[in-house]
Amino acid sequence: MPPERLVVRDSVLFFKGDGNYRSKIGISPQRVKPVLGSYDALHKTLTIVHLTTHKGVTDYVNSMWELQDKPFAGDVANSYNDGPLENGDQLGPFYEIESSSPAAALAPGETMRHVHSTVHFRGDEAALDKIAKSVLGVGLEEISGALK
Repeated sequence: MPPERLVVRDSVLFFKGDGNYRSKIGISPQRVKPVLGSYDALHKTLTIVHLTTHKGVTDYVNSMWELQDKPFAGDVANSYNDGPLENGDQLGPFYEIESSSPAAALAPGETMRHVHSTVHFRGDEAALDKIAKSVLGVGLEEISGALK
């Protein structure tokens, strides 16, 4: 991953989701937090994702499209950034933030709960900055400046 597309500072990971470079990152159960987010400065839109985390659970399905030695060593959260293929074709441009529930062999009638909520906030940057600092622990200036 080129360094201008992925930066880690303290406990915050910055990943450029602009639909211009095909890439995907994942966060393991040992490192995931219950909240993720993104900021689109052009459209003044802050996206907050809240997901269920399951303390002590480490088995998540590995979503790589191949036969695997460790099929339950997957990630809890992923971000996919679309980009052009070698032939120039492209699905997007788009990016996504996704989460997975643990891999669970449930007996008939048994249940497990996993909730993924995505909320988009649009508006005044000062108000969005307060939300970002409160929920993500970083402000809009730090988010926007991290990948320049």
